[in-house]
Amino acid sequence: MEQFKLFYDDLRSYINIGSIDSLNLQWAFDNYKGDLEDDAQYACAYDGGCDYFLTRDKRMYERNNPLCPMTVISPEEFVAAMKEK
Repeated sequence: MEQFKLFYDDLRSYINIGSIDSLNLQWAFDNYKGDLEDDAQYACAYDGGCDYFLTRDKRMYERNNPLCPMTVISPEEFVAAMKEK
């Protein structure tokens, strides 16, 4: 947990934390893929202009699409990508 907290403290300088609104929830209901919470979070991240959506739920990887600017990846892939930058 302490390692994650240190990592998060570093990230806070260039990340934003969004909140889910009724439009995000409606999108999640309309585009349900088996996990309403993930779907609502995905909608929130998309609306927030996020570059990445982090999840370990492999079903969410189906949302990767060349027309969508947001990439769905695992937390481990995200950490590796950030280390390369």
